[in-house]
Amino acid sequence: MYYSLSQIYSNYLSRLGSLTKFLLFMLFTAIYIYVAIHSMPSRNVKRPTTSKNRNITSKIMRQIEENGVDLYAIEEEMALRREQIYTTCQTYKYENILPNTWEFVVDAHHSLVWCKVFKAASSTWIYYFNILGGYEESYLRKGTYNPLKLLRSRFPRPTLSQLNAVLHSSLSFLIVREPLERLLSIYQSLKSSLKDKYNSELINKIKKHTFDDGNLSINDLTFKQFVKYVIESNIDEKPWTPLYKCCAPCTVNFTVIAKLETLLEDQEYIIKRAGIEDILNTAKVKLQYLAHKKVEHTSDYLELYYSELDFKLLNKLVEIYSVDYEMFQYNATKYYNYIRY
Repeated sequence: MYYSLSQIYSNYLSRLGSLTKFLLFMLFTAIYIYVAIHSMPSRNVKRPTTSKNRNITSKIMRQIEENGVDLYAIEEEMALRREQIYTTCQTYKYENILPNTWEFVVDAHHSLVWCKVFKAASSTWIYYFNILGGYEESYLRKGTYNPLKLLRSRFPRPTLSQLNAVLHSSLSFLIVREPLERLLSIYQSLKSSLKDKYNSELINKIKKHTFDDGNLSINDLTFKQFVKYVIESNIDEKPWTPLYKCCAPCTVNFTVIAKLETLLEDQEYIIKRAGIEDILNTAKVKLQYLAHKKVEHTSDYLELYYSELDFKLLNKLVEIYSVDYEMFQYNATKYYNYIRY
């Protein structure tokens, strides 16, 4: 059968039309599917909070690691602090005061010596020394055992001869705090830690001294009554003992004098000088410091509590800590402004 040229051309156009329609159909079908899929509500997949927190924590820690402290500047500051201690010791002739070894922690393995000062980052460094002693952080976070008992099981209290033997070859440090702010923190701690055996025994002594019958609750103990007890008691045997007596910096030549006010930088300096960065990660230590600082607000209540005192009481209190004020370069002037009468 023969087809004319016109018939062949007509058949070609007919087939081309069908192919075009098919291609257009496929194109519109694809467009419809794409639009339909992307117009569907997005699924809100919630990631575990721990994973999210871990990512945020890692990011913060990287930022902290990138912003290291100037160790040379801190060393210059430490030299000035040691010089001020030396000058104060010379002024008052306190070179023969013996340290209270009860409060010292000696880690011979890491050549580290610390004088534990209550309410001056003491809980934090008990935790760090427990890590240095080999306890796992996961175990310590459970809080099953008394942290101080764990500490002393690894680092027993040294004798004076043992302390003297290691001091010359160790990095020694203490952490100081503005004296009257520390005293208020001690008062708050006593009232909030009634289950602690030592605290309960101390509280009973204060109650018997302050109240005639000793039957009133510790919650009834005002700050003013507490201050009176501090002034009238044997201060050498209490957690609020002045640091020049407790840690005896006139006798113990501390390598580092850290301050609570500059603890962020001072802790990193201690860790790097002691060479224990592989155990106490400085970024993690900073993160813990920042988290703790958010809940530490003793300084916000200074005026509230110290306004309870009169001039005579405050003056006696400042006199007790006068050497500490001079030795560690603090100033008590603001407390006199809090007095109402």
